[in-house]
Amino acid sequence: MASKPPGGSPQIGILLWVRYGVEFIALVIFTLLMTILPWAVVWRFGRGLGLFLGYWVPIRKQVVKSNLKRAFPDWPADKIDTSTRDVYAHWGESFITTMKIWTMSDQKILRLIESPGFAEYTAAKQASGEPFILFTGHFGSWEMAGRYMAILAGKTSAIYRIQRNPLVDKFLSWLRTRKNMILVDSWSKMPAFVTRLRDIGNMCIVGDQYKGRQGITVEFFGLPSPSPKGVAVLAHRTPAEIIFVAMHIHRGRFVMDWEPLRIDIPQRVNEDFIQEVVGTGLKKLEAIIRKYPDQYLWFHKRWRNIDKREAATRNTGSRPH
Repeated sequence: MASKPPGGSPQIGILLWVRYGVEFIALVIFTLLMTILPWAVVWRFGRGLGLFLGYWVPIRKQVVKSNLKRAFPDWPADKIDTSTRDVYAHWGESFITTMKIWTMSDQKILRLIESPGFAEYTAAKQASGEPFILFTGHFGSWEMAGRYMAILAGKTSAIYRIQRNPLVDKFLSWLRTRKNMILVDSWSKMPAFVTRLRDIGNMCIVGDQYKGRQGITVEFFGLPSPSPKGVAVLAHRTPAEIIFVAMHIHRGRFVMDWEPLRIDIPQRVNEDFIQEVVGTGLKKLEAIIRKYPDQYLWFHKRWRNIDKREAATRNTGSRPH
């Protein structure tokens, strides 16, 4: 996954267009295949594909292991290895089922999900005209959480990252929008997010990416983690209630945990408020990851700040004195 630069997309050469075209055609064919296959085959195929790739095409395996070691420093090496394998199996299932859920009927989707009380709670929010934000992370199936919300509310908005391949981006956007998901790309400014949230009444935000200097540093698994501020700023400007959600997967079925974050909104946005909102959300996310560690997307370089510090230390230590 990659995002376009703020200044717009650079000119694309012929060879790159050929590559993009091949990727697009492959994705369309693959999606059609997933549409035809029954659900029980799709999720099993996904887990098998993930295991295959983890063994034969282990892209970012060292990133996964490094992240797991940092998050769970007490784990022995064999548990790290086993969990890494499980991460790949879950990733395969999550990716493959995502290509299926955007072509399934709403009725079939609802039969796959358990989330007691959530439909009634959000229906009451919608009826009263109170905006709310669904805050989640790269855990379980965040795409299914958005799909579910769009069914319950009739439509939902979501902040998403534009794909590097423009053909793939248009195809994935079309799949989502035809199922009542209104997309706002992550390069948009805060006024666009505010307008969309107020118009639709709800918004889905995946807020656990590494954000660098533009983020706010909170603890995630006991480690300093620069994280996006947007959910706090958006909640203050609307104002909207933040509901933490986590859609985990269990052999082709889904369970969504949810909990409103009871946070007092001050008159003005300040560092303490942002710290509280982001920190509280990530603590909830960390708790669910600890229960199901294989269902987090450990492929992200979540602690690049620590990577840079360690690299600088190694380089300094290797210099002759």
